[in-house]
Formats: sequence, C-alpha cells, structure tokens
Amino acid sequence: MKLLEIFKKAKIIQEEYNSYVLDKSFPISLDNLKVVVERYSELAIEVYSVNYKMNRIYGRMERKNKGARIDVWSGLNLCWTRYVYAKELSHLIIDTEDSFTKNYSELVAGLVDETFQESAHEENIQSEYNSHLVACELLLPYSMRQAYLNQVDAEDITFYKVAVKHRTPEAIVEQIIYQPSIDYFRPIMAALEEEDEPLPNTQPS
Repeated sequence: MKLLEIFKKAKIIQEEYNSYVLDKSFPISLDNLKVVVERYSELAIEVYSVNYKMNRIYGRMERKNKGARIDVWSGLNLCWTRYVYAKELSHLIIDTEDSFTKNYSELVAGLVDETFQESAHEENIQSEYNSHLVACELLLPYSMRQAYLNQVDAEDITFYKVAVKHRTPEAIVEQIIYQPSIDYFRPIMAALEEEDEPLPNTQPS
C-alpha cells in the first residue's frame, strides 16, 4: 500500500475522531479512538493487558470472526503502552488481507533473528512499518511537527515536554520531530491537502 493511501486512512480516522469527541485536545483518548476504529473496521475490539512478552514483541493483534483482540504487555510505562495500543489499532485501519500474518510465531521469531529472510514476509514487515506511521500520526499529527521542532530549536520547549503533552514515548517524539523526517513526508502531506479535505486544526499551543 502506498504511503499516500496509508495517510488517507489515517486522516479519515482523525476526522471521525474529531467528530466523535467533545474534547479535541491532546493527548488523544485511546478509548475513544478504539470506538472510532471499531466503527471504521466493523469489528468489536477487546483489549487486554497481559503479563507475557515474547522476545522484543510488546503487543499483538488477532482477528477473530467479527472481532479483534489486542494484547499489550503490562510491563510498559504509560507512554509506551499508548504507542503499542495505537499501533495495534492501526493494523485494523490499514491492513489488507495480503498483509494479515498467517504464521505469527514464525514472524515473531524472524523479527528478532538476524538471519531472517525478509523477502518471505515482505507484506507483514511493511504492515509493521505502516502501522507505526499511522500510530505516530494519530498520537502526534504531522501538521504539528514543524512548529514543535522550531520551538525545540529555539529552546522554548523540549522533546520531553512534547512527549508528556501527547503521552507518547520521548524516543518516538525525537524520531518524528526531526527535520529529515518532516521533509520526507512533506510531499505526501501536500498531496493529501490538495484533495480539499482539510486536516484537523492541530497547531501546538
């Protein structure tokens, strides 16, 4: 799936979320986001905090009939829990049948194995990257990032304070509020805006 298509779907969710909630401030409510994704995917979603963790995998999502189950490892802090939760919800927004994981255990083992043959699981791996992009867009929209970076450069704010405001891991904030990243996605976001469906008004205060 092309990046423009990925962000189109993220934009639909953003707009549905803003129509659904009264409080449009950040951090977003993942409980409300879950309701929006349930409506969009037409799946009943159950979310569980679990004690087990497989290697470096902190969350998983499994489709079952007309529903989906999301597991998030209980050992994560609040910000990482929100990121993992949002990332698993994002699979339900963007995944197509081609990217559904057919053998979860094999994929998990492969992702932490340096000898893993990525070509055999290309769709699954791309899905993981795409779900990361959507989770980041929902937690800290692209439209806010340049202004935040300018404030960071002017020492008016820190990455940590942005992370606290959005309840998003500081490592993720530093990754996406980064000029090369902002520049890379700029043409995609410009193409999205040209469709005459304005992005949410999300300028940092």
